[in-house]
Amino acid sequence: MRPQRVSKHRLAQFLRDELRLELSQDKTLITHARTGAARFLGYEITIQHNDTKKTGRYRRFNGQIALRVPRDVIKAKCAPYLARGNPQRERL
Repeated sequence: MRPQRVSKHRLAQFLRDELRLELSQDKTLITHARTGAARFLGYEITIQHNDTKKTGRYRRFNGQIALRVPRDVIKAKCAPYLARGNPQRERL
């Protein structure tokens, strides 16, 4: 069995036994958080990693979970306010 199948099986077993939840095999996609973003309820969930960013006294924010709005969603929301890629003028 491939590692993804094993972890999906273990996750489904944990959810079923401990939380009494069912995992949809067709809808569930295992995504590595460091290399890709998981889309959930219209957001992208990722893990932040940056070795050059220092906050406070040399603490880095590596490993924190980030909840982001996907670019295609931002473009779709901005589209009604743009004319040929530029902001529309206010109509009086």
